[in-house]
Amino acid sequence: MAKPVVVITGVSGYVGAQVASVFLSDGSYKVRGTVRSTSNEAKLAPLRKAFGSLFDELELVEADLNNEQSIIDACAGAEFLVHTASPYNMEGGMVEVAVAGTMAAMKAATTHGIKRVVVTSSCAAIFACNSLAPLAEGVLFDETMWSNVDFLKSGALPQGLTDYVMSKTLAGQAAWDYQKENPTFELVTICPYFIYGPSLLNGNGESEETIKAVLKGKEKIPRGGQDIVDVRDVALMHLKAIQVEAAAGQRIMANNEYVSWKQCYDWMANVNAASESYPGTAKVPTELEDGEDAPQGDGWDNSKANTVLGVEYRSAQSTYVDMAQKFMEDGLMA
Repeated sequence: MAKPVVVITGVSGYVGAQVASVFLSDGSYKVRGTVRSTSNEAKLAPLRKAFGSLFDELELVEADLNNEQSIIDACAGAEFLVHTASPYNMEGGMVEVAVAGTMAAMKAATTHGIKRVVVTSSCAAIFACNSLAPLAEGVLFDETMWSNVDFLKSGALPQGLTDYVMSKTLAGQAAWDYQKENPTFELVTICPYFIYGPSLLNGNGESEETIKAVLKGKEKIPRGGQDIVDVRDVALMHLKAIQVEAAAGQRIMANNEYVSWKQCYDWMANVNAASESYPGTAKVPTELEDGEDAPQGDGWDNSKANTVLGVEYRSAQSTYVDMAQKFMEDGLMA
C-alpha cells in the first residue's frame, strides 16, 4: 500500500528541517519538501548531511511564498500539508508575504482535496491580545486569545516586532477564516514561543546567533529571560498534529517554560568548560548586567501539547546544552 504524501513547505528552514526529519524518521509518509531552488547546494548540503540515508527518501520541489501557483502545484497528489515556511526579519515587510503564503497553502488544500493542513503559527498571534496589559488575576494566556490588530497598529511596539506579530496574527486568522468557509479539510495551527535547540542547518538563524553570542562571551548576562520551546518538540508536535484525530480544529501552543538568562548562561558555561576539545570556544560571561529583572508577566496554559498531542517537553537545559554542543561539534564557534 502506497504511503500518503505529506508536503512540508520550507524544509531548508530552522523549523522546517526538523519537521522534515521527524516525518522522514517516522517512516509513515512519502515526504515532499519545498525549497526556493533545488539547485542551491548551499541550502541542500546541510539537509543531506543531517538526514543521512533518509535524504534519498525526500522529494524536493521548488515553491515560493510569493508565487501562489508554485505552492498549489507542489501539493498535487498530497493527502497532508505542513506549512512551516514564513518570512522572518526585524526590518518589516513580512505581513503581505506571510498572509499570501498561508492563503496559497489553504487554496492548495481545496484544490487537491488535502485532508489536513498544519500551519506553523506563533504565540505572537496570542500574547498581544489585550494591549499587553496584565490579564485578570488567575487568567492565563491560551489558544482562545488573539493579538489585537488595532493595538498593533497603534505603534506601541517596535516596528519590526509589530510587523512580525501582525504577520503571524493576520496569517493565522486568514487561515481559520478560509477553513471555516471551506470545511473540506481539517486545520491545525502550532503556536511556538521562542524556539531554541540544535540546528540541522548552518546555524545562522536568529536563535542560533543568540546562543553563539552567549558562548563567545561578548556580553554580560542580560536581565530577565524568555519563554522557550525546543525545536525538536515543535517538530514532533507537527507530526502529531497530522496523526492525532483530536487535533483537528485546534490552535495548540508550543511553550515549555520561562528560563532566565542567568540560568541559560550558567548552563552554557558548563558546556564550555567541558568542551576544551572544540576549538574556538570562549568563556561564557558570569557577570550580570546592572539593574533588576523585570516581572515575568502573565502565565500560559500550555497543556494542549500534552493533553491533545501527547507530547512531553524535554528539559530546557537539554535544549540549550544540545544546541551549544551541536555548534561546537560542527565547528561553528571558530
